[in-house]
Amino acid sequence: MAIGSIGAYLIFEDNRKVMNIVFNKVFEIAAWLILLYSLVFGSIHVFTLIDHELYSLVFLIIILNVGFNKKVTISLENPILNYIGKISYGLYVYHMTVILLFSLVYKKYSLSNTVNTAWLYFFVVATTFLIAHLSYRYFESYFLRLKSKYTVIESANEPDLPYNDHITEQIGRIVN
Repeated sequence: MAIGSIGAYLIFEDNRKVMNIVFNKVFEIAAWLILLYSLVFGSIHVFTLIDHELYSLVFLIIILNVGFNKKVTISLENPILNYIGKISYGLYVYHMTVILLFSLVYKKYSLSNTVNTAWLYFFVVATTFLIAHLSYRYFESYFLRLKSKYTVIESANEPDLPYNDHITEQIGRIVN
């Protein structure tokens, strides 16, 4: 949390010297490569006392670049990821129930070979996405429309933030 706070401080205090380093394409690509390597081969061990802090720094570099760098190398803005973001609450809520139901079927019919396990993973993911999609479309969107109808937004002076225009653009994209 402290490393994330440092990142917020850098943004709000407009520390250009440090942000130029964070926004450097070499550091951005290195952070993505470390993340990708860790996902494929497992976490990188440097020194036990600082492993978590190093990963926090890698995530901070990725988050600051994706959120605030106008010349980001790897953009996460695309329709598929935006839609996954919309249904992500449903993915979170329903995934354990879907896993439980499929595991019961898996046990009942003794489907314990490698091919069936691969199919099990596929069906769990596909079913979870389907349920999350249906939940968003027919349930959550109704309440989201109600929320916008009854939301009161009080006007206030915006703080003079160095990346405020970029934040407003990002929020506009998310809302639309």
